Amino acid sequence: MVRRLLLIFVLVLVAVVAFVAGAWFLVPDSWIRAQVEERARAALGREVEIGTLALRRWPVALDVRDLRIANPQWAGNPDFVRLARLHVALDATALLSRSVRITELAVERPQIVLERAADGRAGWSFGEGAGGEAPGGAGGGGGWRVVVERASVSDGRILYVDHATGRGSEARDLAVDLRREAPAGELRLSARAEVDGAPLTLTGRLADPAQLAAGGSGPAELVLETPEGGGRVAGEIEAGARVRGQLDVAFSDLRGLLEQRLALSLPMAPEALRTVTLSSPFTADAKALELTELKLAVDDITGSGSLAVRGLDGRPRIEATLELGRLALDRYLPPASAEAEAEREEQAAAGGWPEEPVSLPLPLPADLRTQVGFAGLAVRGFETGAGRIEATVEGERATLRLASLELYDGTAQADVDLVAGPPHDLAVGWKVEGVRARPFLAALAGSERLEGRTLSEAKLAARGLSVKDLVSTLEGAGRVELRDGAILGVNIAAMVRQVTTLGLTEEKEPRRTDFARLAAGFTVERGVLRTGDITLEAPLFRLHGAGTVDLPQRTLSLRLEPAFAATLEGQGGGEPVFQAGVPVVIEGPWSAPAWRFDIGGRLTEALRDPGQLAELVGRLRQDPDAVKGLRERFGGLQELFGVGPEKLRELLPGGAGALPGGALPGVPEGAVPALPGGLGGPVPGLPQPPAGEAQAPTGEGGPQPPAATTPVPDLRRLVPLVPGGGGGSGAGGGAQAPAAPEPKPTEEGAAKPDAGGEQPDAPDPGRLLRNLLDR
Repeated sequence: MVRRLLLIFVLVLVAVVAFVAGAWFLVPDSWIRAQVEERARAALGREVEIGTLALRRWPVALDVRDLRIANPQWAGNPDFVRLARLHVALDATALLSRSVRITELAVERPQIVLERAADGRAGWSFGEGAGGEAPGGAGGGGGWRVVVERASVSDGRILYVDHATGRGSEARDLAVDLRREAPAGELRLSARAEVDGAPLTLTGRLADPAQLAAGGSGPAELVLETPEGGGRVAGEIEAGARVRGQLDVAFSDLRGLLEQRLALSLPMAPEALRTVTLSSPFTADAKALELTELKLAVDDITGSGSLAVRGLDGRPRIEATLELGRLALDRYLPPASAEAEAEREEQAAAGGWPEEPVSLPLPLPADLRTQVGFAGLAVRGFETGAGRIEATVEGERATLRLASLELYDGTAQADVDLVAGPPHDLAVGWKVEGVRARPFLAALAGSERLEGRTLSEAKLAARGLSVKDLVSTLEGAGRVELRDGAILGVNIAAMVRQVTTLGLTEEKEPRRTDFARLAAGFTVERGVLRTGDITLEAPLFRLHGAGTVDLPQRTLSLRLEPAFAATLEGQGGGEPVFQAGVPVVIEGPWSAPAWRFDIGGRLTEALRDPGQLAELVGRLRQDPDAVKGLRERFGGLQELFGVGPEKLRELLPGGAGALPGGALPGVPEGAVPALPGGLGGPVPGLPQPPAGEAQAPTGEGGPQPPAATTPVPDLRRLVPLVPGGGGGSGAGGGAQAPAAPEPKPTEEGAAKPDAGGEQPDAPDPGRLLRNLLDR
């Protein structure tokens, strides 16, 4: 009975095997081809066509010819993949040990087209229209192992097209050979192609994958060679998929590789970005890559440091520390165009600040934390000494810190904190000490208007989407100070002297305003900078001022109050006594501010160039009100500047600087008749001799006093005097009049009395006129 049952079981088993074998050998290839096409279409979401499919039952092999996989409809080329022949041979006996052993994989004349649309879609992304997993999908694999004994590609072509940039690249004559060496099982790779007309080779070796998958270790190496240079990665693969090795990269013409092979446009100097070398030991695993002793050289720029990329299993984080030599960066920048720069400045001045929203590339694909030190920096004429920069990018926040910088014999520090919006938040702060202003401003802004050592610090903040928004919302405060310097191109003291004296002083000083200290504190509110303590200190000159700078409107409005030393020393050897000068008003657009002088509340016409000062003074001398206003308010300064009576005579009728019609400002025409000596006569507003009486003539012995019955007032008491006979009650002329001089003694030592008793000194006609002008 048992034998009968055993015989029946064997017969049934043989029948099943025979049926399966028969089905295997009897199923037509056309049915298999149709099944493959259907499942491939469902999996890829693309049209898949197979010209012919031939299945060899034993030994198992598959031969496919004229395979085509379509591109998406938006692509310019209808074919994504087209190949002439695909041949796969399997070792069927390996299936019994849950292993797929491919003894041969050959691809002949493959044509692959990789296209990227203008909107960023990629032709090699198969998410469009995919039908999900094909019916009867393979599942998870259940521990199956794939082993490739040999794979090859011959006469291949790969074309890349980027419709967004209009650029592309092509690899022709592609040949790949991958084989497993016995008995160690090491894989050997050899590949070559002609990329955009230049040969490229790639070779490598890898320890037995089966040994590595089982937790073992072994060597690995990959070498890339091009006519411009190449690189090599070699090391040991350890347990846990950890790699430890050495990275070496060297290019003799990296620029040529990027421009000719990758069709990149690099507007640099011809010698820039040629030789590049990089070397470092490294460690890598599934979560991190670390270059521990990095050495780098780009042309003649050298550096060293470390680089780490962590968090590869989540959000990557890049940490880098670099110490670089001197950075001469001009060769790496596009050529400067003076015409283009001038055009941009004109457009900015005409149109104001840009209103277009500023797009920030935050967050980046990876967080970033770097520290970069350098021995020096040179870019577009701007040069620095050693410095250190720290940059951090985390999500939407980016911070840049200039930890230290040697700058034109001084030092500088700065912080920038930016949070991407909308709206964007920006905070800026700086501290500058001892920087030489003239070379700094000349290199940075092309201006050489200031000399001196700079001290400055500020903290500012703004919020907005555009540059205009940021400028209009700027808030903060700061201070700037220069010591032992000069304002070049203008001599403020000389300009004030010229206006005060109506050009009667000869000014031969250079166009520069020297100072021991120039300082101003400021606050900024809604983009408007305000200052109330502009101070310029020179040994014999002071300047105080206040005003505003409207950043959104690009205008300024400042009022400067000058003062001049009346004495070389003050009381007790301290500060000298200063007299106020003609105030200066500066206002208008940044591009062309106008200077005006305030003469008794009247502003002169605009002065846009110090070279026009002589013309302005000439017109002031023809303006009686201007002459009068200057004498009333600044008569003391006129005397201080050496404009005494002898020079004022030039303004009298017939003088070199006479006014139209011979009129004296403030005195009715005809009130000053010709007198002996050219001076004197009745003066309006002062007591005159009774009608019919004539004034006593002046003899050789000097002026004689009038009769005792007609007392003459002491003019020195009616008109305040300043030392030297000037004087005035205007600003800056506050000196007290001296006491009347005592009568001069005779040769015998006694004072000569008048017959009628003591009389005051007779009025000097010259002094009388000077006092009148002072009034």
